[in-house]
Amino acid sequence: MTGPVAFFDGIGTAHSLPLIAGLDRAAAARGLRRQWTTAIRPPDAGDASCEWVPTRAFYGEFCERGTTAPFAYRSAWRHAIDRAADSGAAFFCDLAVEQLLGSQGTPLRVGLPAVWIVHQVPVPRDTRPPALRAKMLVANPTRWRRQARALHQRAVLRRLARADGRFVVPSEAAKDRLGRIVAADLIHVAAWPIASAAAPPQLATDAPDEVVAVFPGECRPGKGLDVLMQALPAVTGVDAFDLPSVVTADAQALVAAASDPRVRMGTSWATNEAYQEHLRAAALAVLPYRSAATSNAGISASLLDVLAVGLPAVITRPIAGGLPDGYGGAVVVEPDSPSALAAGIAKAIANLDELRGRARVEGPAFVLEHHTYERYLQTIVEAGAR
Repeated sequence: MTGPVAFFDGIGTAHSLPLIAGLDRAAAARGLRRQWTTAIRPPDAGDASCEWVPTRAFYGEFCERGTTAPFAYRSAWRHAIDRAADSGAAFFCDLAVEQLLGSQGTPLRVGLPAVWIVHQVPVPRDTRPPALRAKMLVANPTRWRRQARALHQRAVLRRLARADGRFVVPSEAAKDRLGRIVAADLIHVAAWPIASAAAPPQLATDAPDEVVAVFPGECRPGKGLDVLMQALPAVTGVDAFDLPSVVTADAQALVAAASDPRVRMGTSWATNEAYQEHLRAAALAVLPYRSAATSNAGISASLLDVLAVGLPAVITRPIAGGLPDGYGGAVVVEPDSPSALAAGIAKAIANLDELRGRARVEGPAFVLEHHTYERYLQTIVEAGAR
């Protein structure tokens, strides 16, 4: 590979720091030169073969204001593309193309080979008879906006494909869905990475002094925070509920309204090291994702974090597809139901030793086989250097 690999991450989500650090170390181990344009730079990443340039953390702005700045994002993205082209980059890789899909403005111009990481695939074109589509839109006026947004997102993806673009998605289901928008031979599948094969994460504590149930990742209504708060009065056997990152005001209001003394709430992003400590110190993870959580063919990186440390879990059916076949370290319940969630937690507490034993063996092994930074980087390089 003659030029550096140019990476762009303008989002700045909770997973950006470990993702960037993991990919950067994997690339350095392979001897690849890197050019990063990032919202957040990991404090211990990078070496002499790596160049870092900061950009705005647009996800942080979304958490504070409830909106993003699409034209500002386009400007940051354009600057990263221009830098990559000027440096003779082998290819450009956008680690989260969703913000670009939602941006407006003049037609996109890339100008060099590119790899686009698609976490949430837009809804494909509705192929039902026109009369039926019109009837549905008349009956559901709010769908007009969603239809228009999806139409724009699909158009952006097709433009990126025409501009020598390749796409990386997290699952075969996502590939099938994206294959209805762009040519299937442009799409590569790579399971989302959350661990390093060279330095896997430590396992969760064997026997914590208290039974702590942790809510992994960002705690918000879309992930079922409201369902958990409604279930709390019926939950017994748990000494504390650990919510490491309740960032948005609406999520904090939900927790305050529940007024359960067992809840420990963090109101800012935790560093990756601190987040891992929260997971390892817990006895149980609770992921009460709502029905629509993975309707866009995405995955739960928070569930993968739980598997990586061998932590037993109570999860809802929408994200159960992320479990290994025959996995014995989790209790799966129906979504959107406080009573079902409370019953699932009770079942997990009653069988905690068995769940822990299975989770410690099966979870980390699955993650190290399918979800490493080294494996993910290999897919990106193969897609970009074709």
